[in-house]
Amino acid sequence: MKLRNKITIYTLIAAFALGNGAAFAREDPVKVKEPWDRSGWRPLVKTAFQEGNYEEIWNWATMDMHDVVTGTDNVTVEIDEDKITPAHKEILGVQNDYSDAYNDFFETNGKLKQSLVDAFARSAPLQSYRIGGTTSNYVNMATTLDEYSKRTGSKIVSFPDGGGSDGGGKLNNIAAGTYHLGLGEHLQLLYASNPDATLIPCISILTTNKEDVKKVAHFLLDEVGESEWADKRYELYGIKDPVNVAYWEMSNEIDQHTDDGREWYANAVRPVMEGILEVDPDARILICGPSAPWASGYAGNHEPKIEDWVEYITEKCGDLMWGMSWHPYYDGYGTAYMLWLSDDIKYHMDNAQERMQFKDKDGNLKDFKIVGTEGARFDDPADHNYPGSANYESALSTCHFLNVMSHREYYWGNMLHNFTTKVVTMWPYYYYDDVTREYFLSPTVKLYEVYNEALGDVTLASDWYITDENGEKGPYWSESCYEDWGFSANVYATNDDEVNVILLNKDNYREKEVDLQFKYGGYELTGITTLQAPNLFTFTWDRDSEDITTITREEVKEKDKYHFSMPNGTVMVLHYKDTAKRGIAKGNAANGGAAGGEELVVDTSEIGFTDIAMSWAAGEISQMNKLGFVSGRTATEFAPAERVTRAEISAMLSKALSLNTDYSGSVFSDVPQDAWYAKYANACYAAGVMTDNLFNAEGGITIRELLELAETVYANRKGNAQINSGEILAANGIKNLSGSDAELVARAIHNGYFYRLYENGGFNLDKYVTRDEATSVIYRLYTKLM
Repeated sequence: MKLRNKITIYTLIAAFALGNGAAFAREDPVKVKEPWDRSGWRPLVKTAFQEGNYEEIWNWATMDMHDVVTGTDNVTVEIDEDKITPAHKEILGVQNDYSDAYNDFFETNGKLKQSLVDAFARSAPLQSYRIGGTTSNYVNMATTLDEYSKRTGSKIVSFPDGGGSDGGGKLNNIAAGTYHLGLGEHLQLLYASNPDATLIPCISILTTNKEDVKKVAHFLLDEVGESEWADKRYELYGIKDPVNVAYWEMSNEIDQHTDDGREWYANAVRPVMEGILEVDPDARILICGPSAPWASGYAGNHEPKIEDWVEYITEKCGDLMWGMSWHPYYDGYGTAYMLWLSDDIKYHMDNAQERMQFKDKDGNLKDFKIVGTEGARFDDPADHNYPGSANYESALSTCHFLNVMSHREYYWGNMLHNFTTKVVTMWPYYYYDDVTREYFLSPTVKLYEVYNEALGDVTLASDWYITDENGEKGPYWSESCYEDWGFSANVYATNDDEVNVILLNKDNYREKEVDLQFKYGGYELTGITTLQAPNLFTFTWDRDSEDITTITREEVKEKDKYHFSMPNGTVMVLHYKDTAKRGIAKGNAANGGAAGGEELVVDTSEIGFTDIAMSWAAGEISQMNKLGFVSGRTATEFAPAERVTRAEISAMLSKALSLNTDYSGSVFSDVPQDAWYAKYANACYAAGVMTDNLFNAEGGITIRELLELAETVYANRKGNAQINSGEILAANGIKNLSGSDAELVARAIHNGYFYRLYENGGFNLDKYVTRDEATSVIYRLYTKLM
């Protein structure tokens, strides 16, 4: 068989590279549920609230309903440590509207109110903070940078024909007021909770031009002394270091309209995006897509349909955008529907990307992401004065949604709506009491506290199913089933070898008997954290009732315990120690796979090599030899420390990755047709990984070349997910790399085939690779791909 045409080969490689984004699958639409439940005891509580009968509400909120159990479900959770996706702290975010609310948060002397500071002290630190909401459409942030007494507000704006609306109705001539709560005050609120948190500014494309958004970007991103805006940030608000901006969002829900304003939106948003990128070329910019389920074109009757809007805007703005934002209000429409709708947005972005082939600044095909920049349990919209969307049931809905969405690699964050509000309105993170002028904690604050403790570096793949009374198994969710059983699971791993399993039983009437099934055993249970309340309707009514929703922590030390009884209406976090120290959080497979930062320990007594006993790669050498992928320089000597040759590399790769070696002749002029390595050299050429003009069989290969080779093979088969190379290198103590070298090493760490390619605490990518190093990398690549 002759070597295939090189152009055909590279066409296949390009198709493989695009596959991780453009080929995203979605299932058929799920049926939209009724958005609110009017059955059972909830209407009685609502009536009591409307009548001001707070004693009856208190009786309901404190009534212990855990004994009201109608049955038990048997749940199995299957966990695969080999399949991981990045974990993102932005899922624990809260959004806050622009409003004339300076006096709600600050004293006349400019200090935060003590009651709010006290509330911060009682709650977990926020991980992310979005400045958004409806009012953000009418606020030019550049007008809020000065001290609040000098602010004049935004200009009057008019929506052009076909563009913009509020809840489906077209708006014109909106006179934006003076918003004393400016950008600097929002930062002060955020940093009072967590100085390490990230920011998501929602930029109005109605009131903001390119030059104004550049002022805002300089205000947030410049070092003090670098610009007048950074100096203003420090002088007025005491914020010296640049702000960590997670994403820039382009307006709030102005895609909700009855007329097709896609062309207007695309033209209006581009100069604003360009202004941000001129200040920060690495900025992540979110197009605010079909932002809420009621405007999706499926749950409502709005035009254009979601697929038309998403694909049009992606084609017009995909060169500048990082992804799309939207607002999943999960309960009511249902978690299953929100999952499907999110999948559908991703599917249509990828359809447009497949046509357009947008690339990032490094030349890689873009893989667009999705961020939920508002989210909450949605209650009866006919009565927004009912606080049922901020009770314990609402908090469980938040956790339930995050558990499910964490299994989507494209989903990078979720903001709870809203930072604070008064008791009589919806979605608070902190309640505010007009009478006592105190802030106190909603049930969601307790949920975030539990999540903060469990949050890790990566999310492990998990699936779960319930066995009913007849022994029939029903999956909660998979690629083909979105049935909602009120149970969900999520698993995090950390660099400290801790694995945290979050289990949620959202059912107020049924207990769960849960069995965990890890792909690999050997975990020691070290602790259990439980979040619970008397019943689902429980909500924090005032400062005295904050402890209705309770967190309990239990220290445990038990090997291989994987069965748990779970009461109704409970969140449980199981803290495990990875006693095998597999390094899961560093992207490494578990027992028998790519062990990443740990040596692979196997029995080498059956191997006849006399010189590998003291080698750090003895395990990999033994495994590769047993599999027939590598041999020694002689029958008894492997020569682990000697330089590997290009011929040897080609043989290892061809065998380990099952490359087609059935080629006649030789593609390289310096490879004799009868050379033992000729077929392997041809195979590697056909795979697009060794394509130099000359093969140079006895020449060496540098660490850089080996990683480039491995990355090409990995990307061709699995695609290249977007990574944050800076975070990965920092987590592994690597400081001497930059540019393409930094990206190369970060991908090798993320993909799990980087190990022991260092010397004297630093990295020399021009160093020639030894036989033990090459064997280790290719073995780990094999375990990842085969």
